[in-house]
This record gives sequence, structure tokens and C-alpha cells, in this order.
Amino acid sequence: MPSVPDYMDPWDDEANEVPESDTPISDLAAFDEYLPPVPSGTAVHSWDSELPDDANDSPDVFFTVSNPAGNVAVTALLGGRIDRIDLQPSVCKMTESELSEEIAFLSALASQKALAAQHGVITLLMQDMGYEGGLVHEFLERDLGLPSPESYVERVATAFSGRYGQG
Repeated sequence: MPSVPDYMDPWDDEANEVPESDTPISDLAAFDEYLPPVPSGTAVHSWDSELPDDANDSPDVFFTVSNPAGNVAVTALLGGRIDRIDLQPSVCKMTESELSEEIAFLSALASQKALAAQHGVITLLMQDMGYEGGLVHEFLERDLGLPSPESYVERVATAFSGRYGQG
């Protein structure tokens, strides 16, 4: 049997060990010799540099619905997910079940308001691309479940008149 050098011996664990070091070893370091020279002080060499605070900030769009008393307000994000619930001190006069029902009611409306905004934006974008508005409107409402802004206004009027006796 021919002799195999130590570094190729599959049974010799010690020969293949990586020397211990405090600095982590990256597999990408093998490509360093192929990189073009970059002046020091640039972003490539200053990995610790951070982006400006406003670099990752995307504009957030919020949709808020509050009850007529103004003591409960629910805010949803564009996707319909609830972002926050604002309560005024006067909610202490409500029972726990009344407050939870009020929050659930307003949360559903805030979520629907955000989805109606999605419907409006998508309709405008699709019309800009040449699609007929009526077909887009029908597709968004029937197939994707996005209420139109008009149907949202009708739902809110009906819901508020049923719950608070006003439209």
C-alpha cells in the first residue's frame, strides 16, 4: 500500500485541524487576493460604519379609526395589521368586556380601511399600466378580498349607525 502524506490521511484528525485563533476565519477570505485595491478609509474598509438614521426609514402609512367619544383609537398599517391602540383615561368607565368589544370592532374597521387604501393604490397603478378600472376593481374586491374605498365608507356608515346610532 503506497504511503499517503499526513495532510491527506483521512484518518489523521490532527493533520487537518485548523490552528486556534481569536479572530474568526471566513471562507470568503480566500477571495481577498482577487479584489482590486481599494483606498483605506472607504466604506469597504470601514465595516463598522453605519447608515444614516434615515437611510432605512421607509415612509409608514397609518390608518386610524376611533369611536365617536374619541376615547379608543385603533391604528393599522397598510397591510391591514394593527399597529397600535390608543386609549384615553375615560375608558376606565367602561367594563372590560365593553372595552374589548370596542377594540375588536374598531380594529376590524381600521384593518378594512387599510385594505381599502391598498385597493385604491393598486387600482391606480393598474390603470396606469393600461388595465380597465372596472375589471381591476372587480378582481381586487371579488378575488383578492380588498374592499373598495366606496364599499368601505358604506360599511363604516352601516357599522357606526348600528353600534352608535349615527352614520
